[in-house]
Amino acid sequence: MNTFATVALLYGPLVLCVSLAVMTFRIRTTSVTTFTAQPLGIFGVSFPLKNQILIKSLMILSSIGCLSLYLFYDYSVFFPAVLQMDVYFDQAGVVRTADEIFSKAEQKETGMVRADEAIRQHYFGVLDTEARLALGKEASFFLVSNGNVHSTGRTTFKVKKINGWQRYHIEESKGELTHVLDAAHVPETEFVTLFDKLPTAEDYLEPSISELFLKGEVILQPRFRESLAEYRTSRSVTFNIVVVGFTKVFTIPWPHYSSTVYCADIAGVGFVPIAYAIYRQE
Repeated sequence: MNTFATVALLYGPLVLCVSLAVMTFRIRTTSVTTFTAQPLGIFGVSFPLKNQILIKSLMILSSIGCLSLYLFYDYSVFFPAVLQMDVYFDQAGVVRTADEIFSKAEQKETGMVRADEAIRQHYFGVLDTEARLALGKEASFFLVSNGNVHSTGRTTFKVKKINGWQRYHIEESKGELTHVLDAAHVPETEFVTLFDKLPTAEDYLEPSISELFLKGEVILQPRFRESLAEYRTSRSVTFNIVVVGFTKVFTIPWPHYSSTVYCADIAGVGFVPIAYAIYRQE
């Protein structure tokens, strides 16, 4: 959707509402209209009504009607369905990104925990084991002390408005990442991760009036199943730890979205932040 259409859809009703409200207070007239009601068609009741009151009442109703249009909006049209992304795994960047996007209260409410390095190392150790199974190579990737893994790829994110005032369903979220290990004295190695959304209750979004129109932000948290392979077309191995992607979507002052913080769902610990994605539109 282009910029002009976004501005017109997002702020058109609000501009009309404010304009009508201003005009309502500026109306001045002393003329009177006489109304006659005949409920049974036998007798009539007449009463005078100042045009000023009538016009103001109609304009106030019209103003309320303009604002009510937002209840019927499909906000999913403001956001792209396909995105390019870069994913990073450095601990400092993960912590910084999580704190920039989510408050301490939001992190606690969503179950996001600040785990120690030992738990992160355990996760990446499991990921290395899975990668060896997929590639058939005895090598380390994420736990190479002098190396860095950089990942690039694409993802789809399709949301559909369903029954109700403002209810949505995340219908599809899948994609792929190519991981490249860059380390001294180690041959450059890469492998592919394919990920697909698991169906959960978190796929159904029903933001409150406050979240949508006052705070203007909603937290998405789909769960993903990942599989690893050497190439897109080669045999893959399903990763046995589920990943949850936490993203904040904003509706005001302009439709946009944050980076995503990926958390490993570690039993007995919680959602441990292990990576973050920065998006680029295609």
